[in-house]
Amino acid sequence: NLRRLNKLEKEAVVKRILEESARGFAPTKADVRGIADKLLHKRAGNPVGKN
Repeated sequence: NLRRLNKLEKEAVVKRILEESARGFAPTKADVRGIADKLLHKRAGNPVGKN
């Protein structure tokens, strides 16, 4: 669930996914959640919930 991320943060997640994929590493849901959690934590938000 990335609804709590703002547009810039969502773009950062997509960029990271594309970078990892280009290197041959397809990120899992857990990886994407981890990326989102780090972004939310940087602006003092709570972690992304499970869906």
